[in-house]
Amino acid sequence: MNLQHFLMQHTPIPERQEFFSADQFPLDDEAIADTAINAMLLVMNNSTRPATNLKTTRIEDYAPLVASGVRFPWKDRIAFSNCIDTLNDELPRFTAIGMTRRSKNIFAQAVGCATVDFKSLPRFAKVALHGANAFYRATYIKGFDGLSRGMADRSSNDIETVTDGGYAGVMPDGLVVGVDDYGRMSSWHGALLAYAVSIHNDRRYFWEVTATEAFWDGYPAKALFSIDEEYIKSLFYARSVPITATGRLRPILHWVSAHKRRMKEGIDIDVKKHLRGIDAFEMHGVNFGITEPRKPNTSN
Repeated sequence: MNLQHFLMQHTPIPERQEFFSADQFPLDDEAIADTAINAMLLVMNNSTRPATNLKTTRIEDYAPLVASGVRFPWKDRIAFSNCIDTLNDELPRFTAIGMTRRSKNIFAQAVGCATVDFKSLPRFAKVALHGANAFYRATYIKGFDGLSRGMADRSSNDIETVTDGGYAGVMPDGLVVGVDDYGRMSSWHGALLAYAVSIHNDRRYFWEVTATEAFWDGYPAKALFSIDEEYIKSLFYARSVPITATGRLRPILHWVSAHKRRMKEGIDIDVKKHLRGIDAFEMHGVNFGITEPRKPNTSN
């Protein structure tokens, strides 16, 4: 018997919670573009470096950022806090969900989850996750501004990354159990996995845009957006609007600005017409890919 699983079954815990609400993903200013750019830069600057506050950082802590890219939900979505809908939701190999900064010294932050084989788990994790069907490395990743020395242990002025890593397992009934790197039961790391999997699967109800730029040895830095059709229209519109400012990943900011202008001027665009034969294109050095929703969304 798994003790943590037993306690979860017999302790009333809210099944759903607004882990990060819509006001962290504003649609009326450039904050979402800023966080997306920062998240991509977090990958570019830190994906191969060790964390600064834990000696137990593993490749799985950064693998989701590179392998799947950082996903941003642009709507107020409710995620499961302690369980996964295993009947309807897939268990991804990698996933990373981006979040907006919560203080001035945080450059970017994300939740990253990567599958791990049971045999490769440390002994304490094998005991804590006993009985689970799937196993993950669940990590909370924060990039601190180089000028903020509070959490850094290097003298460079580059971005410093701090990780809070642990392990999580999905039980047969969908409940998620967790353990931190010190071997202590951790509902927090279980909640990270449940949240990330919920938002990852939520993409099937939205249009998805992937913005990709190559950065190191052929690996891409990616930001993924789960958005509605109006932003798809603005993406096509942004292609035809001249861009004046230059700089890395500027097209994402340009896209948001184009959305404001299109909505203000009342310009409409036939998405189906534009998508005929064009579901991917390059704009000012960044590759964009577009995927249609797999299921109709009537709840947003």
